[in-house]
Amino acid sequence: MNKQLHQKPSLTSLTSDVAVLIFGQFRSFSDVLALAATCGSLRAVWLDNTTSIFRRVAPHDIKYLDLARSLLAAQGGTPSESGVLFSNDVRRMIRNARKADKSADRFGREVAEKTIDLLGGSYKHLPPHFGQQHPPYLTSTERPRFMRAYYRVWRLLELDDSARRHCYKQWTLRQLYRTCEMAGLPQPFGEEIGPDLKDPIRYKTPLRRDELHWEILEFADQVHLRIHGNVCMQPFEGLGAGALTSFVGFANFITLFDHFQYDFAGRVILSLKPGSTPRDYKEYMRDEVWGESSDEELYWPRWPGRKRAVKSS
Repeated sequence: MNKQLHQKPSLTSLTSDVAVLIFGQFRSFSDVLALAATCGSLRAVWLDNTTSIFRRVAPHDIKYLDLARSLLAAQGGTPSESGVLFSNDVRRMIRNARKADKSADRFGREVAEKTIDLLGGSYKHLPPHFGQQHPPYLTSTERPRFMRAYYRVWRLLELDDSARRHCYKQWTLRQLYRTCEMAGLPQPFGEEIGPDLKDPIRYKTPLRRDELHWEILEFADQVHLRIHGNVCMQPFEGLGAGALTSFVGFANFITLFDHFQYDFAGRVILSLKPGSTPRDYKEYMRDEVWGESSDEELYWPRWPGRKRAVKSS
């Protein structure tokens, strides 16, 4: 009797509410799943309360949740608008997020590091490496651009023609051009299975992604023609971002690099029709052309009628 009175409580003796609170204190789903695997009662708590635990932990472990949920739905998981998630949904989102993170790291080593900026060196407000070789990683503003474009392409690969067209209609010109570029990522994408040469120059983009690239570009050109009255030259064309050079960009990647943002903005925002007013620039920026993504912004381009904003942290 005395031994039972002085026995320390175990995890199996926790009430469901207390266990949910403990799960919710974690900052990584690796810890959540490890705890759930310790005993049957905690596994049951996880399975019965997946949605509420996910809401507490996900903001710390899975970035770009809206895009992660959209990809999950395209893969056959729970629809984005659903308020309920299941354990298999969460596990799949975790795998997706880890793949995207690894791709971003690899892109930094194989593509970004080979890029030399010859455009931004004259802008004194840009980070120190401008005018020099890019570091072997994506900066804090480049990585969000990469991740968002990566999620969008992966989702498009899961959708049919009609659903893809619906996506295009929802995106700004900036998003269309970056997504178009990301379709040519020189490494296996998402769940793709195929040869991996680990060489961005020799890597051959799968036919499906190559077709997707041209499909997005065609739609983006139509939008650009409707808004600006002309067709935009491909962002990397003629700027030394081709397959065999490393000036400005590399391996046909340029639109996500910090040093190109001022020029990129000029291509998608500032080529408005003659007679456009500062108010027109502001409206286009917010709605169809640029949009708002503060974690991607190194600085706000200095278009007419807009004061330069403070750099995002």
